[in-house]
Amino acid sequence: MTEILTMTDAWAEYEQAIIPPEAPSSVRKSVREAFYAGALCFSYAETHLDTGEPADEKRLEALFEELEQFAKEAQEEEKGEQD
Repeated sequence: MTEILTMTDAWAEYEQAIIPPEAPSSVRKSVREAFYAGALCFSYAETHLDTGEPADEKRLEALFEELEQFAKEAQEEEKGEQD
């Protein structure tokens, strides 16, 4: 794993690890857009929701719970497709 200094670096590493080389450019473009949208979401959360206020902590906790639920559902879906 290389040292990640920029989102471009992070995207390059993610792209190499996740997207098959034979994937069409439309898939690569869609995944890249989703990757950067996720990065923007976390940038927003870090900038606007990390004030130490209890309400912000609750919002961040809810965000992480939502992401954990999404990951769980995605794993279950993938497992179902493999069966």
